[in-house]
Amino acid sequence: MFDDLMTDRITVRTSEGKIFMDVAASVQGNKVFTERTEIPLRPGDQISRITPAGVEETFIIEDPGFHSGGGDLPDTYQMRVRRS
Repeated sequence: MFDDLMTDRITVRTSEGKIFMDVAASVQGNKVFTERTEIPLRPGDQISRITPAGVEETFIIEDPGFHSGGGDLPDTYQMRVRRS
């Protein structure tokens, strides 16, 4: 449903050592949104992305912010993050 807004591609590195690449997301300042709720996100996990200018940005998840969908709305993560 929000696929048009998920224009960023992120890599998630969990504290258990799992890596999820090419995750569709929307990075907006200290918030990151994704519908990939099967990824087990926890505080302290790391997110990275490459900007259009080729610069790698790295973030640490402070709060995964899982939100249950309803009706036509999907489940989402609305993460609160800080730059690493």
